[in-house]
Amino acid sequence: MIAALALTLFAGCDKQVLGPVLDGATGFSFAAPVLNMETEPADENILRIPVFRAAGSEDMANIKCEFYDPETKSYVAADPEGRFRLATTRVMFLDDARTGYVQVGYSSLDDFGMTEKYSFRLSIDSPITPGGYSTTMVTVNRRLTFDSLGTGTFYDEFLFYETYDVEILKAREGEIYRVMHPFDEGLVAEDYVKNGWYTTPSEYIQIEVKPNGEIRFDEFANGMYFQKTYVVYGVNPPERKEHLEADCSGFSNSWLDSKTLSLYPFYYIKGYGYFDCYPMIITLP
Repeated sequence: MIAALALTLFAGCDKQVLGPVLDGATGFSFAAPVLNMETEPADENILRIPVFRAAGSEDMANIKCEFYDPETKSYVAADPEGRFRLATTRVMFLDDARTGYVQVGYSSLDDFGMTEKYSFRLSIDSPITPGGYSTTMVTVNRRLTFDSLGTGTFYDEFLFYETYDVEILKAREGEIYRVMHPFDEGLVAEDYVKNGWYTTPSEYIQIEVKPNGEIRFDEFANGMYFQKTYVVYGVNPPERKEHLEADCSGFSNSWLDSKTLSLYPFYYIKGYGYFDCYPMIITLP
């Protein structure tokens, strides 16, 4: 399996960001072909995406921003949803600076859903440094503020025989929970690590209870290295994009009581095959 290179950036952060090595060359580059960003009120409705400049290059890079239009199934210059806009098509580098910033604005953070992710594509229309990235796909979501509720419990029938204690976080902004490090203890205790069927699991499972009562969760890696070759993922059945032939109509996420959530992840291997939906039981503190 080949993991795509990704770099997580935080909008409004002025700390130095490590980018491609540009010494001994000229031209410009993005930090990576995929950039994941979070935004919050302190960003004042502006996303700042770094562009790196090699020494001796021009002091300006031309930038193009494009948005996917589902109707035409193509990239267009204006956001079909009217959410984002490119502030300027040029990035200026002052006083021999090696880093400049593309500024993409949005009208209001209220236009963002609690957990939805939004994407656009940036391209540099200027010379690119050898080995650099001329294009980057930027994915943006709202940054949430999480507080610990305490210790709950976690059981996953697909992987485990036992139930394990976990920390549960809740977002201030809505009924969104994070089950922290849910697989770490069980993968060791039930010999996945010992037997070599272990790969790094997701740090948390994020669960959202929508105002209409619908329960969904983000896709996650459960840490199982199937046949010591394949990474296993769990996805909310209605949100899967592969193996749609599998019948998941008999499974639904629900509250068992006021503290206990029952989820049914659809477990699969990307581009390879699938297992089925298995119950996952989470008890809140």
